[in-house]
This record gives sequence, C-alpha cells and structure tokens, in this order.
Amino acid sequence: FGRDLVDKDPHGDPHRTVVGITVHAGRFAAAANDDTLRVFDRATYRRTLRLFTDASLFNNCEFSPDGRHIAITGSHGLAVFDATTGALALHLHALAFPGADELTIFTFTSPHRALVGAENGGLFEVTLEAP
Repeated sequence: FGRDLVDKDPHGDPHRTVVGITVHAGRFAAAANDDTLRVFDRATYRRTLRLFTDASLFNNCEFSPDGRHIAITGSHGLAVFDATTGALALHLHALAFPGADELTIFTFTSPHRALVGAENGGLFEVTLEAP
C-alpha cells in the first residue's frame, strides 16, 4: 500500500493530482494535472505509454469498450488517442460543444459513440469515425 506507480516513491508528488483512472483488460491508465496520460500493465505495473498532451486541465479519462482508444476530457475539450501507439485519433475543442467552456466527464457507449458532459450542465453525444 502507498507505493506511487508513477514515480515509484512512497509519498507521490504533491504537485500532481490524478484526476481520472480507467481500466481495460490487462491495462489501466491515469490522467493527471501535469498534462500527462499514463498507461500501465496491470500485472507488472510497468508504464507502457506516456502521453504529454499539452491539453490543459484533465477532468476524466476512459478506455473504449474494445480497448483500442483512450479519451480524455478537460478544459481543452475532448481528445481521443490510440491506446497502443498514442497517436491522436480525434480532437474536438470545447467550443465545438455549444455553451460549454469545459468538458467534465466522458463515457464510451460503444467503440465509436460516447456521451460528454460539460460544466454548464450540457450533455452531448459524440460519434467517433471508425478508424
């Protein structure tokens, strides 16, 4: 108990806050307020992917049901990445969501459809193009 999986330090980093955790099969991912999304192997806790997104403040992260993508929401908008390579698959600025300044929550409803919530109470459906 108490081991920091990011820095391997028993006390963590007081300047970084984990704001979202998601699990799929043998992996889990953590989004933090240092603009970094990290993906780990569940069996070994070894980091397999680190994305520096320069995407401002994160609010949520989630794997797609098929595990092929991982999405983050935040003050920047919505970004969807390939969960293996880290390639950006989709970016929608928060301004693409009428009346929203910040996206607060995200959930996939299928591999290519999702619901996105905003700080203004808005709830939006997003269709992701099939890769």
